Amino acid sequence: MKRIINALNIAIGQILNNKVRSLLSVFAVSIGVLVFLFVFSALNYAKNEKAKQLAVAGENVFVIEINDRENFRLTMKNIEEMEQKFPELRFIAPRGHTIGTEDVAFENGFYNTNFIPITPYQKEFDWVYTNLKGRFISWDDINDKKKVAVFVRSPLKNQGHTHNTSTWGYGRWGNHVTKEWSDKQDPVGQTINIMGDTYTVIGSVDLPIYYDDNRVEKVFPSFFIPITSAANTFWSERYLDYITAALYDKKLYQSVKKRLELYIRNQAKNKATGDITITTYEEKIAYELKSTEENIKLISILGLIALISGGIGIMNVILATIFARIKEIGTRRALGASKSDIFMQFASESVTLSLLGACLGLVLSHFLFDSIQEIIKLQTEFNWLAVVLAFGMAMITGFIFSLYPALKAANMDPVEALKIE
Repeated sequence: MKRIINALNIAIGQILNNKVRSLLSVFAVSIGVLVFLFVFSALNYAKNEKAKQLAVAGENVFVIEINDRENFRLTMKNIEEMEQKFPELRFIAPRGHTIGTEDVAFENGFYNTNFIPITPYQKEFDWVYTNLKGRFISWDDINDKKKVAVFVRSPLKNQGHTHNTSTWGYGRWGNHVTKEWSDKQDPVGQTINIMGDTYTVIGSVDLPIYYDDNRVEKVFPSFFIPITSAANTFWSERYLDYITAALYDKKLYQSVKKRLELYIRNQAKNKATGDITITTYEEKIAYELKSTEENIKLISILGLIALISGGIGIMNVILATIFARIKEIGTRRALGASKSDIFMQFASESVTLSLLGACLGLVLSHFLFDSIQEIIKLQTEFNWLAVVLAFGMAMITGFIFSLYPALKAANMDPVEALKIE
């Protein structure tokens, strides 16, 4: 222990004596550590998100998507038939793709609006919205094709911003100013006019403030509306092309998938199965996180390059130190210092520089993580394991790049070293 403490004291003294060179090496290592902390945190976030989303949706959930919406459409009658033909299904919930329009009139203004046509089954799975006021869409609304809507309040939406637009309105072309829905508005109990149809807003829900979540629409909805009402307002049922279903037993998935494809092909008049996509929710989440994982791999390579660059910098610093201290090394050897003492002296200096770089990297991560997330578009979730791994990698890097100079110093002939002026 005394030898280690002595080696550390010498190492710290040399670092302080060569402040500029040492600082450059420390900074290079800190960049590598910063990158690896970010990568580990991003991986942790992705892993936890997948687990959370599967926990919410359930492992037995899968999605049916009809990709050829222009030539083929399912109807609510098909959904009823599927419920009867597939008793293995716990539920089957049709949902339309998001519909966007600027022709929505409310309180003498026009609004840029996104709708999601749904059924009440929407709340049985994949649900992240909170704070329901009023009521949600019911089966009576679906069966009677009622013109009702549930407002989705987003805390981060534009606060009533406006822009000029030209759109079709009430049977005529016209120029008017459209607004963005604001979280300050409360249309519950009031009516909105969609392409000439009057809808009553029966309730509202809140979108989570933190909504970088694969369970939330990429285009944030303004309203939920009954899927049958959407079919009337938007002229056809072609929006009934996204169906979420759940099995009682996950083991039946492959069998049910083949039968569902056959049923839909028959309804589609034998169109190619490439127009039909059936995937489990687990597969869907994995696919959506694929781009995140690819970005993480790229950042990992950059972090490795930065860490190696820092290690090379440390090796250069140690080599320069050795050449400047050859006579000192010879004197220590002549006074009884062993090869291991000399090796430990320079290895300690290298590892100390790496640890200082790791500490600086941790400090930088505290101040820069938010900015990096904004630039790279990756979310992170901090954990202490990432810190331990980053420090471990920094120490290993420092030790590996100290081997050559430390061994070179340890193997010097003390007689020859003392001859050098």
